[in-house]
Amino acid sequence: MAKLIFISPYLKGGQDKSKLAHRTKYIATRDGVDLLRSERGSEAATEKQREYILRLVKTFPQSKELAEYEDYLSMHTKDAASDFIDQVWEQFIDSMDKRENYLDYVSHRPGVQSDGDHGLWDKDGKVQNLSKAVEEVANHPGIVWTPVVSLRREDAERLGYTDVDNWRALVNSCSQEIAKGYRIPLEHLRWYAALHEKEKHVHIHMVVFSSNPKEGYLTKQGIRDIKSAFATRVFEQDLLHAYERKTEYRNALGKSAQARMAELVASMNSGTGVSERLEQLIGELAEKLKTTKGRLPAAEGQERRRRDRGRAGKGR
Repeated sequence: MAKLIFISPYLKGGQDKSKLAHRTKYIATRDGVDLLRSERGSEAATEKQREYILRLVKTFPQSKELAEYEDYLSMHTKDAASDFIDQVWEQFIDSMDKRENYLDYVSHRPGVQSDGDHGLWDKDGKVQNLSKAVEEVANHPGIVWTPVVSLRREDAERLGYTDVDNWRALVNSCSQEIAKGYRIPLEHLRWYAALHEKEKHVHIHMVVFSSNPKEGYLTKQGIRDIKSAFATRVFEQDLLHAYERKTEYRNALGKSAQARMAELVASMNSGTGVSERLEQLIGELAEKLKTTKGRLPAAEGQERRRRDRGRAGKGR
């Protein structure tokens, strides 16, 4: 099933840096970290993996939105567990530990689709001065959000989202919804992004912040609205095709019903003992089907059916 993932962790400056560092080290120094990352296979997830995943989802509730978590819940294998753990590290833990050079990290890390020496871009295209952008984010005194927008690989390839230009056009088209979701005036909205490709999914890492460090606030409803904006645009072709198929089905059903009505009328004309009143009603229905589009409103449809049943009963 086609699905778009949108999560939005955030980074704070100032005194919160030490808290984030402590939180990261707490997760990073758990027993068996190397073992957890190296255990691969289709066998059932180990007890250590299961226990650690419980700690991860408790510490980072948004990680439940990841496609890897959905895969882990459906399979419970070592592979699925390791994939989920790796993804949480990438999208939550590593980002906290790398606030000072987060942009440099996402624009150079393995899997990034780069244009020359790095893969960072903004609304205008490739960022020309990476060090300036890195410094801007690292020294920003306000909140910096690090959203991730992810698609399963089969959907990304089918819809053309393995291309940086398409992702950039998508983010630009959603800029108003992004600004509104983060409660940042559109003219103050700042963002950077990098496209990363993995075996099972394609995603973009972003940083979002306001040029005014006092602005910006994200709620659960804001997350839902931004995710809806991305999903609507990404899957609009799928929705269009669904509407077209629905229209084709409705037209075919209408033609079939008209043909069946014609058969019934012909049968009545040949004298099969059907009441004149019922024949009249079916004839009227056949005529209406020629011009009727869609369905009747619920209340009107129920009232129409009640009247028709009453008429048919009187004709017996």
